[in-house]
Order: sequence, then C-alpha cells, then structure tokens
Amino acid sequence: MVLEPQPAGIVAQGSDFRQLNVHSILIDCDGDTILIRAKPAGPVCHTGSRSCFFRRLDEE
Repeated sequence: MVLEPQPAGIVAQGSDFRQLNVHSILIDCDGDTILIRAKPAGPVCHTGSRSCFFRRLDEE
C-alpha cells in the first residue's frame, strides 16, 4: 500500500468537522501502525480545546 501525504480534512465519526492540514503520513516497520503529522486549523476537540488530550490520567 502506498500513502501519499496531502492536505486533507479528517472527520471523527459522530463529531463536528475539524480541519487538519496533513504534513506527512508514516507507517511503521511492520505495517500495523500509521502516524499522521498534522497541524490543526483551529481547535480540534469538541470542547473547544486545542487537542482532545488535555487531561492527565491521575485527574478525576
């Protein structure tokens, strides 16, 4: 499989549209994981946060 990096909008199922400008798409050595490097064009979390990953595991 060949993946060509290009600007793309990625939509999470059940969420509002969030625009990501994809810079690169990489695949690991055994082909079971992909890494997408992208810059968001604004907040990407439905809460309005820059990222959905803003809570620490030890927070309740």
